[in-house]
Amino acid sequence: MDHGFNYLTNKTQDFALEKFWCPKGYVPIRRTTKDDGIKTTTSFALNPSTTSFPGSHFAAMTLNNNGNDGYTGVNGYVNVYKPKVKKYQMSIAQIGVQNGESDGINTILTGWQSDSFKRTGCYNMLCPGFVQVDPYRTVGIPIIDFSTYDGPQFEIPFSILQDSESKNWWVVAGRKYIGYFPAELFSNLSMANTVGWGGRVSGVMKGKSPPMGSGHFPDGDLKHSCFIRKISYVASDGSTQEPVQEDGLKIVSDSSKCYGLTYFGFVDSLSRFTIQFGGPGGYCAT
Repeated sequence: MDHGFNYLTNKTQDFALEKFWCPKGYVPIRRTTKDDGIKTTTSFALNPSTTSFPGSHFAAMTLNNNGNDGYTGVNGYVNVYKPKVKKYQMSIAQIGVQNGESDGINTILTGWQSDSFKRTGCYNMLCPGFVQVDPYRTVGIPIIDFSTYDGPQFEIPFSILQDSESKNWWVVAGRKYIGYFPAELFSNLSMANTVGWGGRVSGVMKGKSPPMGSGHFPDGDLKHSCFIRKISYVASDGSTQEPVQEDGLKIVSDSSKCYGLTYFGFVDSLSRFTIQFGGPGGYCAT
């Protein structure tokens, strides 16, 4: 099946700090700004409730273990765009692991976000206990190159992986181990019962929600709408597996008139299992 993807223009990001590196024994730490506190008002669930977080919308594919053995990792090559957002809005592409229900949910998410804040960044460094390891890259580092509609495509391989011995959860980006969340930080994440891939937005300005991904709905052409390819998860036995159509696989968008997600399954040997998601946003209230 031809999805219109041109691999010659596809480039994997290596987002080292520009013109800066830390001497041996030191690691970079992103400065926290007052705007970071505003970002924490959004939900950290894989598929947040729009009742609890009325300014949030999502399009996601999740895989639940349905009471069987859980998951110890999630992977995906995430297509990078820079959707236009207004002040106090965010648009995010992410992968994640999650365990628990309701108030007992523990979640780790990683990916990229476009926001209107002074510094583009992730929340990880605001979380007490995150251990930065890589001397050249840190969570929240700005991305330089972005995909364009029907043009060159850029992506970053992301993973969240649990160490089998320490049970710490590692954040991996660009095939580099950035740092980890120690196991003792979590009340309910000795293993994940859900893994997921997709997009999320937050912040309604004058009744309008921001665009997600490229700002276009999935149409089967991977140069038009944001994609995550080579999606896979790590089973409890340590094996990496791909999300075939199986029990527990769920695709959901809480506002189909604004955002969508299509799961192609197996595309080809280069993209493997792939989703496409996004949309223009707008007046999305149900």
